[in-house]
Amino acid sequence: MAEVTVLGLTTAVGRLVSGSLYVPNTTDYEGNPRVIKSGPNAGQPMATYDFSVAFKKTPGVTHWASEQLQGLVNGVASAMFPPIWALGHAEFPAQAQRSDFSWKIADGDDTVPNKKGNKNCDKDGWPGHWIIHFSSMQAPKVLDYLNAKGTLLTEPDAVKRGYFVQVMAEFKSNAPAASPGLFANHQAVALIAYGPVMKGGGEVDVSKAGFGVGIALPEGATTVPPAATGATPPAPAPQAAPSPAPAPAPAPAPAPAPVAPARDLVAAGPTLTPKAAAEKPGVTYAAFLAAGWTEQNLRESGYIA
Repeated sequence: MAEVTVLGLTTAVGRLVSGSLYVPNTTDYEGNPRVIKSGPNAGQPMATYDFSVAFKKTPGVTHWASEQLQGLVNGVASAMFPPIWALGHAEFPAQAQRSDFSWKIADGDDTVPNKKGNKNCDKDGWPGHWIIHFSSMQAPKVLDYLNAKGTLLTEPDAVKRGYFVQVMAEFKSNAPAASPGLFANHQAVALIAYGPVMKGGGEVDVSKAGFGVGIALPEGATTVPPAATGATPPAPAPQAAPSPAPAPAPAPAPAPAPVAPARDLVAAGPTLTPKAAAEKPGVTYAAFLAAGWTEQNLRESGYIA
């Protein structure tokens, strides 16, 4: 049995534009359950972690095989795309010439519709980029190289679509698959920088919903959360027919009024983290408190240190 050639690649910085680092994909292109196609486990359910990363094109470059964007290839600084092209042609001298060869790399400006009628050029974040599709049956190790160098990011969805990352991956032949091509198996992903969060994959854009605009609060509603006052709003007393008033009972001692923190202290408060700035742009510590957040909530969400 011939030895499989593996091309180790650490990419340049690109933008995560589709898929998820955390949620496995259990269905195929047509929405059918995915199963293992060959080997001793053929027919068993299969899940893979699939995502795509966009890399900015160099002006004037018309094919990704000529792109000179730098990465690390087998641990050595090198243009990252030409070695992938060379590997495909070395492993499949005849098939690599075909238009349906599975390179796992796409042109983000392609105007040809796919089987579902979608065009690359219409996808958010794709135009002007080369797109690499990564996949593996194992979830990638996600590392923070932005805030705390090399620490694991275990919080689900810590790296969102739209953030900038580097990917450590392996490219190799997919033989003996029926459709010849290359595997692009991710191993680790490093968060390098924040970017505008991208919608899609079931997310709903609520920016045009008009929540909170021109509203009038109904009777009994309050903008102060119950946790801040120490009591829940009283329920309205049911209407009843007049009856003789009972003898008055001794009045309970009034509860001490809550002491609100000084305005200048609330306005200052703890320093918000970069995560808060990215996910809640323009929101201050005082605004968080006014919206019902507590300091404990903010710490648990990673919005204050």
